[in-house]
Amino acid sequence: MKQLFALRKVLSKPAYAAAFLVVTALLFFVYAYTANVLVWGTLQFNPLGFSYATVALLLLLAAGTGLLAAVGLHARKFKAKTCAAGIAGGSVGFVSSACVYCPPVLAFVFGAQGLFFLSQYGAWLALAAVALVYYGLNESLKVV
Repeated sequence: MKQLFALRKVLSKPAYAAAFLVVTALLFFVYAYTANVLVWGTLQFNPLGFSYATVALLLLLAAGTGLLAAVGLHARKFKAKTCAAGIAGGSVGFVSSACVYCPPVLAFVFGAQGLFFLSQYGAWLALAAVALVYYGLNESLKVV
């Protein structure tokens, strides 16, 4: 409960609220374009179809990372350290659910096992990424 009050305190300042909105919007569009949810060059959804679960995960990742960025900017003012788990979660989430270029790179680096692993466990990696982002946010809010 203390973390919600700390988050409200951070977002009540216009500069940090703006940072949250900008980072969230930017990351959501980057994630949505790289995951082929949105058609490149337009703001239209992919007519070939997309998964609503993927959109929800991308939105959760983008919002969590935006909150983490706002809290990190606020904590930097006090020279406090933020939790690195959130950044790790955002990276894992991008690789597992949003990066269309990651499977070929994994296949090149790890062989065909990389493709199998990502196709079999990509949803679980995305859920773990969301958990890491919000765990990092929770830990970062303890220093606010």
